[in-house]
Amino acid sequence: MDKLFGTDGIRGVANEYPMTPEMAVTIGRAIAIYFKGEKIVIAKDTRISGDMIESAIISGICSSGVNPFISGILPTPGVAFLTRSLPAAAGVMISASHNPFFDNGIKIFKSNGFKLSDEEEAELEQIIKHPPFDSPPHETGKIQRITDADKQYVEFLKRTMPRNFSLRGMKIVLDCSNGATYAVAPKLFSDLGAEVETMFTAPDGKNINANCGSQHPEHLAKKVLQKDADIGLAFDGDGDRLIAVDEKGKLVSGDQILVLCAKILKQNGKICPLPTWKYCMPHYPPYMGKNPFPTLFSISATRSVYQVKTNLSNIQLNKEKNTSKPSWKKILKKQKDLKP
Repeated sequence: MDKLFGTDGIRGVANEYPMTPEMAVTIGRAIAIYFKGEKIVIAKDTRISGDMIESAIISGICSSGVNPFISGILPTPGVAFLTRSLPAAAGVMISASHNPFFDNGIKIFKSNGFKLSDEEEAELEQIIKHPPFDSPPHETGKIQRITDADKQYVEFLKRTMPRNFSLRGMKIVLDCSNGATYAVAPKLFSDLGAEVETMFTAPDGKNINANCGSQHPEHLAKKVLQKDADIGLAFDGDGDRLIAVDEKGKLVSGDQILVLCAKILKQNGKICPLPTWKYCMPHYPPYMGKNPFPTLFSISATRSVYQVKTNLSNIQLNKEKNTSKPSWKKILKKQKDLKP
C-alpha cells in the first residue's frame, strides 16, 4: 500500500483509491482513534463528491464512539478556526484545493488548529493501514450540525480587525472559484463596508476551479479594469490560496502578500527579526486573535509559513514607479495606522 499523505493531506481521484467511501470510513475511524476526543469538526468545499466522502468519514467517526460536528461548506481556514474554538479534538476538511472537481482530498487539523506534522501523519497512517483489533464501542457517536459555521467564521475574521476599521469607499472584485468562499468572502467584505463585485459564485459541484479562481487570475484582472475597481482577490476551491490584483490589473502573488504582511508585523514587533522569521511566524488560528495586524487576507492564511523557503530579501516586489500608490498598499498603510 503506497504512502497516503502527500504535501497537503490525502488526495486522489474521487471514487478511486485512496478516495473511496471504504477508505474514507477507515480514515474516519483512524482519526477518531488517534485523537481520542469526543468531538471532530468536518467541513467540505463544493465539489460533487464531497457528500459521499463526508458521509463515509462521518460513519467511521461515529462507529468509534465519537461525535462528528458537521459544518457544511466552509473554507479550509474556517475548519482550523472552528476546531480550536469549539473546542474539538480534531478537524477534517474535505477538499482537493485547486484541483479539478473530479479530485478530492482529506486535510486534518489538530485541536490547536495546526496541521499535522510529518511524524503525526506517519503515526495516523499506520492506524489507517493497520487498524487496532480492539472491540468497537457499544455506543456510537451522535451527529451534530453547526448550522451557523460560516457566520461564526465571518464574525471571527471581523474581530481580528482594528477598532473602526472600514473598507468603505473601496471597490473590490472577488473571484470565489465556485468554491468554499462563494458565500463567506462576499459577506465578509460587504460587512466591512466595501462595494463588492463577485465572480464565479454559483457552484454546481463540477465547476469548482474551472477556468477561474487563483489558478486563472487573468479573468479577475480583466474584471478589475472593467469595473474600475481598487483591488481584486481570487481564491482557490477551498479558500486557502489567494492571488491579488491591483487597480492596474497587475498580479500580486501569495508570496508578495506574505512579504507585505510580514513587513507590517515586523514593524509592529510581532515577529522575530530576519532571517529567522519563517521559523517563528505562527500558523493561522493561534495568532489571529492576538495579532494587531488586521487579517485582510486571513481567508487564505491557513498555510504554514515554514513552507515558504525563499528569504524575504530575495523576493522582489514590483518596483515600478507610479504617480499613485496601488490600492493594496493604501489598504495596508491604512490598517497599520489604525489602533488594534
